[in-house]
Amino acid sequence: MMSAAATSLKNKAYKNMLAKKNRRRAREECQRRRYKEKKIHRRKKKEAWKGLMEELEEAGRQKETRKFYRKVNIIRKGYKPRIGICKDKMGNIVTEKKKVLQRWAEH
Repeated sequence: MMSAAATSLKNKAYKNMLAKKNRRRAREECQRRRYKEKKIHRRKKKEAWKGLMEELEEAGRQKETRKFYRKVNIIRKGYKPRIGICKDKMGNIVTEKKKVLQRWAEH
C-alpha cells in the first residue's frame, strides 16, 4: 500500500471518529490506521536512507570524491526548509511568493 493511500485512509478514519463522537470502534479503527501509516512511512524512510548509503559507498569505491563529499554533506547537514519571506521598504513582512520575488528584484 502506498503512503499517500495509507494517509488518506487514516484521515478518513479520523474524520469518521470525530463524527461518531469518539465511539470505541471508530477510535480503534483510527488507531489501527495510524499505526499502519506510520509503519509504511518508517519503511519508506529506511529504504531511502539505505539507497543513499549505497550511493555513498559506490561513490567511495569508484573514487568519485566530489560526489562522495556532496552526499556526506547532505547527510551531515540534514534537511533545511527554504524561507520564503522578506521585508518590504516599509519594514512589513512579505510572504507572498510574487511579492517576495519583486522585492528581491528591487534589492
